[in-house]
Amino acid sequence: MKWLGLVFLMGNSGALKAPQVELQPRWCVAAPSESSCKADVQVQWSQPEPLPLCLYRQEQQLKCWPAALQGQWQGEVKADTPQLFKLILTDGTVIWQGSWQVLFTQHVKRRNRMPWSLH
Repeated sequence: MKWLGLVFLMGNSGALKAPQVELQPRWCVAAPSESSCKADVQVQWSQPEPLPLCLYRQEQQLKCWPAALQGQWQGEVKADTPQLFKLILTDGTVIWQGSWQVLFTQHVKRRNRMPWSLH
């Protein structure tokens, strides 16, 4: 049984490893008067072996790299709902995905006077 586990581990040594990816910022905060949120977003990735990858936002292709160890994309994102970013191999395999969240602030009602005030 020990050998079976060792053979299994050795057989997976060529398996695709997830890339190191940084999505900055991961959220956007919009004022209550705004209908959407806008921010400059940057995605940086690195991979131990060169792979043909494309970066997508939702279903929109943003950039492709034919065979690279690393890549970077920067652009303005404007949305009113969370956006899903994905790194996809040219064969359609998703190797990474990350979410960019949209947060809306709310008005806070404040009293003009303290409740114990006589005025």
